[in-house]
Amino acid sequence: MASDAQISLEPHTWAFMLSTAAVVSEDLEGLFFGPAPGHVCSFRLVGRSGSSTDKATAVLSERAQELVAEQMRHGFRLLGWCNLRGPSSTASTLTPEEARLHQALKTASDALSGPDAAFAGCLIQRAAREKDIFQQVAVAFGPSKKRIPITVRHFSARAPPAAEPVTGQLQEVMAACAADLREDLADLDKVVERALVETEEKFEMEVLPQVKRLRTAQHNAESVQSTQRA
Repeated sequence: MASDAQISLEPHTWAFMLSTAAVVSEDLEGLFFGPAPGHVCSFRLVGRSGSSTDKATAVLSERAQELVAEQMRHGFRLLGWCNLRGPSSTASTLTPEEARLHQALKTASDALSGPDAAFAGCLIQRAAREKDIFQQVAVAFGPSKKRIPITVRHFSARAPPAAEPVTGQLQEVMAACAADLREDLADLDKVVERALVETEEKFEMEVLPQVKRLRTAQHNAESVQSTQRA
């Protein structure tokens, strides 16, 4: 029987999951991959909750199987799944979609790595706001659905892998943010340009005349001193 030990994630993978979970408006799910059991270095979004499994047979969907095959070509194993719950989700236990995905992962894990291979499920959910403080809650569990600890650490000194691909709803959100940022930068450029023009005009009207008067006074003083010495 597969053991329920723990799940370790690379920092960049954990950051990607938390940042994605912070902006989703509905439940999304994806799969864990990595080079060794329990060592997750890649999280790939599949789609909305329920999109990773075939409802009729409770096995991985065609899209999920394509992701598994793609990651295996890169030397990664299927290590688990994670559901990023949207703000409206209040379930305290696994939803039917999550339970079906957990069973599908067990079936796939048994077929790919043998019946004793460990895998993990994970849930990330926004906690209720308290005094305008944003919080997220994450729990993980092994094949038997017993809770297991989550650790975040680097597995090696190798160079960090490329960023996770951004697709679907998150891509739309980030595109909108980029458009807003470009607009804000354009407004900032106008403000800076206007401030520079105003500063230049103020210099010409107020500072430059004072500099000219000081130079004239200095020149006159030097002339008087020269006359007195003569």
